Amino acid sequence: MLSFGYKTDVGKIRSNNEDALLVLPAKGVFAVFDGVGGASSGEIASRAAVNSLQDFLEKNPMDKADEFEETYRDNWLEGYFLRCFRKMNTEILSIVAREPVTKGMATTAVLGVFYGDMLHIVNVGDSRAYLYKELNIGVHATDSDICKLGQVVAQSSEDEIDPNVLIQITEDHTWVNSLINMGELTKEEAANHPKKNMITKALGADGECEPDFYHIPYHGERILLCSDGLNGEVDAEGIREILSLKKEELGIVADYLVEAALAAGGGDNVTVVVFEK
Repeated sequence: MLSFGYKTDVGKIRSNNEDALLVLPAKGVFAVFDGVGGASSGEIASRAAVNSLQDFLEKNPMDKADEFEETYRDNWLEGYFLRCFRKMNTEILSIVAREPVTKGMATTAVLGVFYGDMLHIVNVGDSRAYLYKELNIGVHATDSDICKLGQVVAQSSEDEIDPNVLIQITEDHTWVNSLINMGELTKEEAANHPKKNMITKALGADGECEPDFYHIPYHGERILLCSDGLNGEVDAEGIREILSLKKEELGIVADYLVEAALAAGGGDNVTVVVFEK
């Protein structure tokens, strides 16, 4: 059975919430957007992306798409969501063309999609997808089957009864992350860099938009989508600890995540979607 919880909050500093989310459990689709652009423009971009995504899914049912969808990298689902992201991108750019006051607005996007026995993640920008996984006896965070899911960013201590790991599935499209990948900046230096929030890819930022795709065999793990208002305030260990609360309903887990971000400063809008089945 599919379970989910979500919450968004303006935070303690901002005057408006430029984040947005979409939860469509009947379609197995979940999404988080983080608008940028200042004033109210970021909010316009993220809301436009939500409306565009919902419209695309309604007009192009996934259960029929594999019959006609043009493949992308030999994967029809990637072709499907590439077309979807291009539509969102075009519609945001169209708003800017009609309303010059919104020039410079854009939005991140991270989608989680269940299809068949797979979890598909699609993203642009620095909104993230995490996977919380409980480990079987004898399985370690360094095992190849775990590492190929993404980057292990937190793990339980050796004396915990139920060993588990938190894996960051997505890679941030940010200027500092590109420097990390080139070996010019450490993660510790990036955490306090004045340009740490400068994104290099977003919907509405360019005429072309090519998202990243991740395809993961799904075995009941707990999935988190979030804007950087969460991971910018709460470290990976804090996120792991909250996601490990298996006896709580996911709506409560989402509340705890947002409350943790606010308690840590709440310097940005914060949005989370948690789901599992």
